[in-house]
Amino acid sequence: MPDLSAANSEQVLQACRSKLEAISQSLNRCFDTKCRLEAGDMQPLAGAAPLADLTGPGVVVAFCVGQTSMLCAISAALPLPAWYTDPNPVQIARLETLAREWSRNCLPDELPGENFASFTVASLNDCLASAQPLQGAVRLPLLRAAVGGDAVDLEERIWLVWPAHHLPIPPDSNAGHETPGAMAPAHPPSPPASRRSSPAPLSGGPLDRLRDLPVPVIVKLAEKKVELGQVLAIGPGAIITFEKSCEDLLDLYVNNQLFCRGEAVKIGEKFGIKICEVGSAEERVSAVLAME
Repeated sequence: MPDLSAANSEQVLQACRSKLEAISQSLNRCFDTKCRLEAGDMQPLAGAAPLADLTGPGVVVAFCVGQTSMLCAISAALPLPAWYTDPNPVQIARLETLAREWSRNCLPDELPGENFASFTVASLNDCLASAQPLQGAVRLPLLRAAVGGDAVDLEERIWLVWPAHHLPIPPDSNAGHETPGAMAPAHPPSPPASRRSSPAPLSGGPLDRLRDLPVPVIVKLAEKKVELGQVLAIGPGAIITFEKSCEDLLDLYVNNQLFCRGEAVKIGEKFGIKICEVGSAEERVSAVLAME
């Protein structure tokens, strides 16, 4: 995969300009804001004038492109909602979705982002510096314009910086500023003892000759028993309630055997699941090989 470089900065700029609507929509869905973004002028990072907002707190969204990375610094002065400093699992999933969507929308299609992450930081400048921007790095301000009203005041509240040597170093979690994005929930639910094992490679034995065999994967939302009469009365507009909390993890089954658990996430306009708990390698092999 090609890296980000000074040579393709103009290509990245044009991609950002063409996808500003999608970038704005992702931002609004994540933080419940109502604004649109406009791209400013791309500036060389070396020798650029210091920005007051970058000395303060905010959120950094980052992703890799080949051996380099792009960083998106969002100032708390956007304004960001109060929850950004201590998000709950649902809000962590929002930040994760933002990082995933921006890894596509801030780049040309031929330079897809990967290994995305988001962090709450006390100093945006310090976090950006920890990623070690490369020689020839640039920054692109995204100007915030409030939606509604006749007067439009454009404010620089978001900056894209690229290329950098690597993803930024996460803040010290003990300082209370870390909000992992694609890495892990800040406060994940405690898994059952039998499901706390870390993932291990599934290799060797009978799996080697079965790796290309398709298997059914099912995500179970919830279940309950109801009387047959209630089932027969179901029609358009009917609502069925379940005891399961909307914040509980979803069960993922392989061959009708419980394989792992995760959180529902939105990926563009599609549904996905972010895995939070997996069993031991032996349990997972048993589930893959189980007969229906």
